[in-house]
Amino acid sequence: MTLDPPLLPCPFCGGKAKFEETPAVMSPHPKAAIWGVCCDNAEVDCIGYLMRATYTLKKEAAKAWNTRSTLRKTVNKRRAALLSIRTAHRDFEP
Repeated sequence: MTLDPPLLPCPFCGGKAKFEETPAVMSPHPKAAIWGVCCDNAEVDCIGYLMRATYTLKKEAAKAWNTRSTLRKTVNKRRAALLSIRTAHRDFEP
């Protein structure tokens, strides 16, 4: 048994990520699968649950998912900037 590659948290909500396996219908190999990674936080309609790409290897899916984790830093920076703009705007209201 091989260990699954580690997955970083969802870059959008911070939730746990999970692998999803789909049978490779068009493959000549009966046990072939297509792998994807998505957020496991479907209850809050996280966009990370809806966004997934598929790969033939689990390690490729994990690498793609883990590379996206840098998006969370960008989202947090933009969220902070928007909050500061809203706060500044509120201070200027008559």
